[in-house]
Amino acid sequence: MFFRHPGVRNVVAAEGPGAEQHRAVLLRPDSALSALPEAARQLVESGAAEFVTHRLELGYDKVSAEDVLRRLLPEGVEVPRGFETVGHLAHFNLREPQLPYRKLIGQVILDKNPSLKTVVTKVGALTNEFRTFDMEVIAGRDDTDVTVSERGLKLRFNFRQVYWNSRLSEERVRLLGMVEPGDVVCDLFAGV
Repeated sequence: MFFRHPGVRNVVAAEGPGAEQHRAVLLRPDSALSALPEAARQLVESGAAEFVTHRLELGYDKVSAEDVLRRLLPEGVEVPRGFETVGHLAHFNLREPQLPYRKLIGQVILDKNPSLKTVVTKVGALTNEFRTFDMEVIAGRDDTDVTVSERGLKLRFNFRQVYWNSRLSEERVRLLGMVEPGDVVCDLFAGV
């Protein structure tokens, strides 16, 4: 019933003559008098409060990346559901219908995620024994040298050149717990 949106207050200054003494509580457009709490309903019924129309304009900075893309992408083109964050880099696996809009998708993701500096999408399939893949930078700077902080570990690597899987975090921590100072470890298939 109450209007809720990240970064937007739902109690605002009222508008109109004499409004400087009043506040407006923003409700969702589909709200009905019967849905109000009893005390609020009584205020409206007694004439001490009223339903009024309030125009609210949300700027680009107040709208999520998903909402922006839902409005900008043509009907039938699905908004990407998610991406992996690797340091300052966002990694997408865009589908064929999304590819013509990849630059737009990348720019919106950069705009909405200030810590990101590079957005890439995988191009083609994995075709080599190192499980690396071709990628295209679709927004930001062409910088795939990343630093990932993970449970006390700081890992630096080139995302374009090394296999990385964030879901192996527990395995990296488990293996680190088995290593003693002075040990030498050789893991031929470790990726990062």
